[in-house]
Amino acid sequence: NEAQREAAAQALAKKVNNTTIQVAQRVAQDDELFGSVGTKEIVAALAKAGIAVDGKQVHLTDRIRKLGRYAIEVSLHKTVKIT
Repeated sequence: NEAQREAAAQALAKKVNNTTIQVAQRVAQDDELFGSVGTKEIVAALAKAGIAVDGKQVHLTDRIRKLGRYAIEVSLHKTVKIT
């Protein structure tokens, strides 16, 4: 059973590794966001791209508060991680 979950996670990882998503957010000043982007918004954007993950699988060190590109690690299985 554990091997099946790991194999499914590896198959999904090959399909979606290095996928780019965009999260629309209002900008306050310069490149500062009006509010911030957190795990909930990232999970919603991934779901919109056809990637179903749980919020606990997204490893975000701090909420995103500026415009830019960010690499975020998603743990599909304890041995399978994608960025």
